Amino acid sequence: MTAENHFESTATELAEMHSLTTRRVRQYVEDGALPRLSRGTFDAGWFAHLRIGEKVAANLRNRPAARDLVAMGWLSAVGRNPSDADMEAFGNLFERNGLSRAAAMMALGAASARRSA
Repeated sequence: MTAENHFESTATELAEMHSLTTRRVRQYVEDGALPRLSRGTFDAGWFAHLRIGEKVAANLRNRPAARDLVAMGWLSAVGRNPSDADMEAFGNLFERNGLSRAAAMMALGAASARRSA
């Protein structure tokens, strides 16, 4: 991770953190599930929530979109009643990965709906 942006990690670092191969991490990139922050770096927070979301959604018939999986993973970490600070951080997570706050709120809505179903 870089000192300046504590959430930036290389594919190799993400692979080591999650006991994966670097090739598997790159497959997430190729599939569009893991956006690049800059050349060779990715958001460790996004990837962690994505992986948790995959576990949460493992028994679902239809695989949710990556952003919805991130929201599902995030909700499982913060619980049903996130604070304003939590919501701000979630919006920031989406923005630094090239998505809007509106996309973050839509993903949260989709994730919440799946949890309730």
